[in-house]
Amino acid sequence: MKKITFYSQRGGVGKTSILANLGAVMAMNGKRVGLLDFDLISPTLGMIFEDSLKGGTLTDALLEQDFNLNTIFELEDVTKGIIGKGSLYVIPSKHDVLSIAKVLRDGYPIIRVKKVLEYLEQHLKLDYLMIDTHSGLAEDTIFALSVSNLIFVVFKPDIQGLASMKAILNLFSKFKLQTMTIINMATNSDVEKNIIEEMEHYCGIPIVEEIPFYPDIFQNKDKKLLAFWQPNHEFIQHLKNITKMVEVMEIV
Repeated sequence: MKKITFYSQRGGVGKTSILANLGAVMAMNGKRVGLLDFDLISPTLGMIFEDSLKGGTLTDALLEQDFNLNTIFELEDVTKGIIGKGSLYVIPSKHDVLSIAKVLRDGYPIIRVKKVLEYLEQHLKLDYLMIDTHSGLAEDTIFALSVSNLIFVVFKPDIQGLASMKAILNLFSKFKLQTMTIINMATNSDVEKNIIEEMEHYCGIPIVEEIPFYPDIFQNKDKKLLAFWQPNHEFIQHLKNITKMVEVMEIV
């Protein structure tokens, strides 16, 4: 099971939408894919699939006294076989205020996260596990990055995020983490082009795809899975490019 973590320095850059739809595209290509919402503070992954999800959450697994993953995770393939041989499993986190407050107040043993990862690999026989993280460098996010085989940094090209993103990418390169950047919500302005060029030159981390800003996606963000309902949308075509790259590259 290859673990692919999605990271952004700040929120609102489309990280979760990219992760969810990329996972769906890979499942449509016949892969067994899991999506894990490890953003315990502001989880949104489950909202995309809310109507089709059954079983427990990552929050349950980390906080329940009876740590029995067989009873907590009664996971079902959210595609329900409509896409052929592939499968897509979603492990959300609870997004109600009380659950988030409990995580912040009590914390959880990190060994439980390791047990969850082992369980998903052994019981679901996944090809890929895609991990959504909290923006910035919270403790949860650092752990997810440390166990990853590949990191996708999602970056919206603007001056506000350039300095901090350069520092983060420079840190990743020093720790030899296999990292690639996805540019999202690009408007193709001269300012953005200069920002992208400066970031790529400074950090030396490859940009694998530049995804334009699509107003219809922004307005419907996190409301439904575009890959299933509009598979020919230009946004999905960009994710198919990333999928082809992931499937042929050597992920260590």
